[in-house]
Amino acid sequence: LTCERGFIRTSGDDVIRCDHNDAGTGPAYRRSDFALALPLKCRPRDGYCPPPLEGTEHAYVADISQGLQVGSRVELRCQPGYAGQDTGEDVQVIICDDSGDHPDGDW
Repeated sequence: LTCERGFIRTSGDDVIRCDHNDAGTGPAYRRSDFALALPLKCRPRDGYCPPPLEGTEHAYVADISQGLQVGSRVELRCQPGYAGQDTGEDVQVIICDDSGDHPDGDW
């Protein structure tokens, strides 16, 4: 397993295998030594923003420039039947910038 471009692994196992859990009721993820695997956790690299849809409902990314690097522009669109809370529009453009509280980049 690897983090997406623009992210760094902070914890978790990067090689896992799927196995049945001890109760036999479903899958369990295990390391190569058969110990339970820890979920992979990633954080944005310096100069990158986190994914733009965290905490957003009923929207999708329609266009993105420069991946998630500072300066990238993302066009968000509302799903049919929804509009932006603040604007009432179904399209919103956000820009990853590093001038706020998050020096690594934020929307």
